[in-house]
Amino acid sequence: MDSTINMIKQIRSQLEEDSRMETHERVKRKREQSPETNNKRPHQKTERARERRRRKRERRRQRLLYEKKEEQRWKRPRSSDRDEAEEGESAWKRPHMDEERCDPLDISSYNFHQELGNGSFGNVMLASLPDRKNPVAIKILKKENIALKDRYETEVKVMKLAWKCPFLCNIHAAFQTQVQLSVILQ
Repeated sequence: MDSTINMIKQIRSQLEEDSRMETHERVKRKREQSPETNNKRPHQKTERARERRRRKRERRRQRLLYEKKEEQRWKRPRSSDRDEAEEGESAWKRPHMDEERCDPLDISSYNFHQELGNGSFGNVMLASLPDRKNPVAIKILKKENIALKDRYETEVKVMKLAWKCPFLCNIHAAFQTQVQLSVILQ
């Protein structure tokens, strides 16, 4: 009985070995039949990777150039640059000042066009100064509700802190009368 079991084990191991050898031979023959595809595939992968890296470098270079241009666009010229400007030519253009300019800190100087909205704080009106073409929003807050005083102050403080933020309205002026507070927004 032991001899039969040993013989079965030998036959089984021989079959497994033959199967492995056969698989190995098939793979070997397949490689021999098409050598150009096997050599081409790794080369293609490296070419694609090289191309991806090149495109990534190009995008990074373009982004850096754009950021540099934007930075230069918003920079003021240095004082040495202004001194180097030729006589009669100014590095900075000075705005022409009219004598009859309206006072932007006086509510009566504004022309009101329409109401943009209202809420618990007060009303928001669309207005403009007669000598300027850009409209502004004027937030008119009721002084009678003293409970909202802290909220008013907090809003003005936030606007002062975030004056460079492009996602918030910039505050141009803030003033008050006996009855109301006014905040001039961009």
